[in-house]
Amino acid sequence: MTLCEGFGIIFIYKLHLPFAEPMITLDAKYHDYLTSGKTFDLDGCRERVTGYGYNCDGQGIIGYWVNTENWRLNYDLEEKFLKKEKLNVR
Repeated sequence: MTLCEGFGIIFIYKLHLPFAEPMITLDAKYHDYLTSGKTFDLDGCRERVTGYGYNCDGQGIIGYWVNTENWRLNYDLEEKFLKKEKLNVR
């Protein structure tokens, strides 16, 4: 069983990979951004974090995302930045 997307502390069990690598704990990295005044500095503009979760390709977790007020930032499992997508904010 593989859990593909989630919010909060998540325990991942991969029955097909008995020695799976440890997961990135998103709560440890980003929860303070949700509950305090901490912001991301994106190209000189301060952005509040509004959420975060995991990306899945249907077979397993392949990375994670962090949403700010206007952007979705995508990272791989090695925490390398992949791309920045504009969110449709009203």
